[in-house]
Amino acid sequence: MRFILIGSCILCLTISFLFGLPGVNCNVGGIVQNDWEPLRALFEQNFQNNVDLGASLAVYHRGKLVVNLWGGWFDKQKTKPYDNDTLQLVFSTSKGLVAMAIALCVQRGLLNYT
Repeated sequence: MRFILIGSCILCLTISFLFGLPGVNCNVGGIVQNDWEPLRALFEQNFQNNVDLGASLAVYHRGKLVVNLWGGWFDKQKTKPYDNDTLQLVFSTSKGLVAMAIALCVQRGLLNYT
């Protein structure tokens, strides 16, 4: 399940990275472990492509926090930076992940749709 979530994040950020605009200030802050540095560039591209106004990303690998990023803007006028204390309103984010987990369980014979 964790790999699906990480894979989904990487896929979305990769798509954003391919269509980015260089030189846009996106106010990215946070920490990234050495092997995970490419995620920072992909995260920045997310804002350069205007995919998100502001966002945060945390990735845990083997129980250790390896990526903890935040960036972008809190308001549409881009006057207040999105920071690590910005509250995020999230709707129905688990539906797709749960559907993928169920599909994997069906594929492995642990569940069936009937």
